Amino acid sequence: MTTPQTAPRPSPGAPKEGNNPRTLDNNPDCLQQGRIRDAYNVTASTYVDEDGVAVEKPEWPPLLVIKNLIAKATSEVRPWDFVPSVPEFESNEEYLKWRKTDSTDHLCYSGTVGYNKSVRQNKKTNAVSKIRALIANYDSKITVAMEEAVLKNAPADLRPNWIHTTHSGGRRLVWLFDESVPFDDTIAKRFFEVAGNELHTTSLLPGLDEPAWADPYRFYDVGTDWRQLSDNLLSSSVIHLWLVEAGKKTDWSKVSELQIPFDDVAEEVQKKFGNVLEGTFELGQRTNRFWTPDIGDNPTASIVTERGMISFSGDQLFTPWSKILGAAFCRKYQAEKIASATQNVWYVGDKYYRKLKGVWQPEIKSDFTEHLIHNCKMKAEDAMGARLFVRERQRLDGVIPCLFDERDTVTVNGKQFLNNARVKPVQPHEEPQTWATNFPWIARFLQLRFDDVERPYFLGWWKRFYCSALAGDLLKGHALFIVGKVKLGKTLLGVKMLGASVGGCVDASKYATGSEFNKEACEVALRCIDDGEVASDPNSHRRFSERVKAMVANPQENYRAMYRDAQTVQWNGRLLVTLNDDAQSLQMIPDLATSMEEKVMVLRFQDTPYEFPPKHILESTIEAELPAFLRWLVDWSMPDEVMGDNRLGVKSHINEELRLMALNASASGNLSELVDLWIERSKGAFEGDYWIGTTTKFFAEMMSDDVLYRSLGKQSTRSLGKRFAEAAEIKDSGIEVEKNSKNGNTWKIRVKRKTQTQTRKRKGKG
Repeated sequence: MTTPQTAPRPSPGAPKEGNNPRTLDNNPDCLQQGRIRDAYNVTASTYVDEDGVAVEKPEWPPLLVIKNLIAKATSEVRPWDFVPSVPEFESNEEYLKWRKTDSTDHLCYSGTVGYNKSVRQNKKTNAVSKIRALIANYDSKITVAMEEAVLKNAPADLRPNWIHTTHSGGRRLVWLFDESVPFDDTIAKRFFEVAGNELHTTSLLPGLDEPAWADPYRFYDVGTDWRQLSDNLLSSSVIHLWLVEAGKKTDWSKVSELQIPFDDVAEEVQKKFGNVLEGTFELGQRTNRFWTPDIGDNPTASIVTERGMISFSGDQLFTPWSKILGAAFCRKYQAEKIASATQNVWYVGDKYYRKLKGVWQPEIKSDFTEHLIHNCKMKAEDAMGARLFVRERQRLDGVIPCLFDERDTVTVNGKQFLNNARVKPVQPHEEPQTWATNFPWIARFLQLRFDDVERPYFLGWWKRFYCSALAGDLLKGHALFIVGKVKLGKTLLGVKMLGASVGGCVDASKYATGSEFNKEACEVALRCIDDGEVASDPNSHRRFSERVKAMVANPQENYRAMYRDAQTVQWNGRLLVTLNDDAQSLQMIPDLATSMEEKVMVLRFQDTPYEFPPKHILESTIEAELPAFLRWLVDWSMPDEVMGDNRLGVKSHINEELRLMALNASASGNLSELVDLWIERSKGAFEGDYWIGTTTKFFAEMMSDDVLYRSLGKQSTRSLGKRFAEAAEIKDSGIEVEKNSKNGNTWKIRVKRKTQTQTRKRKGKG
């Protein structure tokens, strides 16, 4: 850094010999400087005031400076004494780059000081502890005439001490304090607001750089052409007054890591410091610095706040109660602080879980620590204690969704889990509703798509589903299959009405075919399959049928997310399958054996002509009408013929036409066609209405006929026996078990079935 001159350099506006420096109107040099007063000849130790009296030059306080804008080391210099040596630059950008070069030996100054004044101030490592000056930067082209406004508009007792020109042609004003004043980042914003209003910073010159004014960490280029405007330093008592005003508007909890009930603080202060305390110990009142009475004896130098004391003497503006009252007193409150910060925080695996905006979110160690330090105002060692507390006392076995259960933690099979369920049902309208009054579109849609027989079954199914979700205790129900032609609104019904009513739905196609990971499928109450191909072959169809049966009958499932261990959850949600009425789509319907028939509903979507409104209008209409419809549904009484037992709540209903169509499309339907061909080829060789025999006997009769033999394909007695067993479980298949035997079943096949077969085939053409 360039060494400052021993003797101050003359100000450009210094008066010539024989001129009175106080005579402004007749002094050409002063006029050229815009009538800005040069207070005295800076080369002398005194100057002559307006009354002709010799006055001693003030002892200017130094400011903290660095040699360039990336330097860390600081020194103390009076910047108005510094003689800069700046190279010529073609642009301002080059000049700014030069100031940020490590080899640059220049000068930038600041109005504040950090706790370590040998190092540049930094919010994280060396926060501002004291303030020595106020600096206003005006980033605009300032004319000589404009400078005249400084002395004219500034309060007479609050005029800036110095003005100088910036590299870009702007100006800076500097107010110096008669002594350094303790300062804190927390009070900065409010303090600069108060000081700016008192000093009239916005009206002294145009173009005030407000962000710079309110930034206690800013360093300013030394510039050129320093001129003195006033020799009156700002009194520390004035600064204290401004700090008091700013303190009233400041949240001091941000600088104190511990909150102690004020009544407890007052009692302890009286106990420990009652003999030296001066003034009234109440919030907002002024007292002496009673905790360190050796530092000044001003009875009004400190102010009482909820979190500690503000003091204008000493080295620290704010002192928290933890430092004043001691660790022993604060230990109890520190423990309470840890308990408060860790309340409703859980540890699962290697993550900490906090509820953010109503949802449990995992955090790694570093993120949780940051929360404790910055949001809970903890010290690092206290944050470590809080983490240990959570790990040891609030550790859970896993995270699972318990749909619509309001509890944060649940116990399953002796293990404790965090309930991460998010979905919530739509709240019904507050007032009772009549059919279609406040939900005309939904009412008309349901009337058009379900006939009078099947609509009550559908409404009963929805009522049990929704009402149990609303009550927070989801009950089991049927798997629902809705069959209809394309573009009738099947998907709309599933997603925008059924799914929306219970908080959402998920595409379950992958899960239904055996995918190992089912995280999304367990976190919602409605699983939808829309015209998928989950039953494209017999093996897939069998697996799908088993999944459907398990979803209805067994609420226990393995909840499996990627990279996590599987956990057992209870899922009482619903499966909704919407499919077209073609033969391939109908293969998705499980084989309707007796054990399966009671677990599913198969309903037909009516092909009633209707033109849907545009999507954006339709979806907003449904959303607006849904609460009113749901209130109607809650109050609706299910007909006796629809109401079922407690297990599933509603009686099973399978559309008979769809049953026959599904039978024809299934593997059992293929067996029926084979049996029909066998009956036809037998040419009436049967006695009575039934043929009775074993699988082996049937297979032998098939093998004896060349046509039937070729129709068997790769069938064997074992595979035929399995097909017979499946068909015997299905209503109207025409195949029954006559006798069970260890050596093989005896089957009873209806052979007088021409009318039934023709009816099935006719209906199968749909």
